[in-house]
Amino acid sequence: EEAHYLKAVKINVDKNVNGGTLFIERSDGSGAQPAIEGISGLWCVFDRDGDRVLQVTVLARGDTEHTSELQSSIEGWPAEAPQPTNRRYRYAAVTRSWRIRN
Repeated sequence: EEAHYLKAVKINVDKNVNGGTLFIERSDGSGAQPAIEGISGLWCVFDRDGDRVLQVTVLARGDTEHTSELQSSIEGWPAEAPQPTNRRYRYAAVTRSWRIRN
């Protein structure tokens, strides 16, 4: 016998809070709470008619602003996603995927 505990959350990034902050809003009515600072972007892709995989990419930004541009491109950040305008920070992108069965 298996038991599953499923939680629903809403995630968004507010670029006006500390240079970018990821907020999580749980379904318990507690409101949006700041979770991680330094998040510059969130890109989600879901192929509903294909293999039904949800792919989420998070773009994180370093704390130090340098005097010149550090990266002309960001490895792992999709070209079709909005690009950061200030390239004097170091950026890193992380992607995770989940198969949605229903």
